[in-house]
Amino acid sequence: MLALRMNVPTSEFDTGLALADLVSKQAKFVKTPWGEFALYESNSELFCASAFCPHMEGPLFEGSIIAGIATCPWHSWRFRLSDGMRIDEEDCEHRLTICKTRIGPAGTIIVLAPANG
Repeated sequence: MLALRMNVPTSEFDTGLALADLVSKQAKFVKTPWGEFALYESNSELFCASAFCPHMEGPLFEGSIIAGIATCPWHSWRFRLSDGMRIDEEDCEHRLTICKTRIGPAGTIIVLAPANG
C-alpha cells in the first residue's frame, strides 16, 4: 500500500555553510524553504534576515553591514539585524523577517523557521 506523503513544513534548514564560509561585513545569500535570506556576520555575531529590502526589494544582502546594522545599497534604508527593525524611521511599518540560527552537529549553520511565518 502506498503511503501519501504530506508536505510537512520544515522547521530547520541546514545551509551547508560553516562560520568560516562567511566574510565579515559581507552577507551570504541563501535560499531556504521560507524564502530568500542572507547570513550576516557582524562583531562575531551571526544573523539571518531577509535578503531583500522590504522597501522596493533592493538587494539588502549586497549592502554594507556595520555593527549589526545592514544598509540597503539602493536607498540607504538601515535595519537592525537583531530584530529586523528599520532604524532610520521610528514608526516605519517595513521590517526584515528574522530567523534564529544555530550550529549543527556537522559544524554547519542551521537556520530556524521565522517566527512570523
